[in-house]
Amino acid sequence: MRASVFRQVLVLVGLAFLPAIGQALYYRNNPAWQAPPVDPGQVSLAQTKNWGDAVLWIDARPDAEFNQGHVPAAMQLNEDNWDGLLREVLTAWSPERKLVVYC
Repeated sequence: MRASVFRQVLVLVGLAFLPAIGQALYYRNNPAWQAPPVDPGQVSLAQTKNWGDAVLWIDARPDAEFNQGHVPAAMQLNEDNWDGLLREVLTAWSPERKLVVYC
């Protein structure tokens, strides 16, 4: 009886490893850890300069950091005062404008 339980455990473990083995064989020449993932929503500062006034800057930092300094014309929107700040941001935003959020 113990031999049959042991055999069943081995079969289940083997079946559990099949997808991992298949993926390792399929991606053997291109493991995910060789290149860091690129966020398609991430932009460079140079790109934003080319957009000019079409950018709506959103500063997501806490109040104290925002008050110390921020991008000119940036609007503050953080989790500390989300309800109070969101209406103003939505009023300033239009579909033609690109949102750039920084923190």
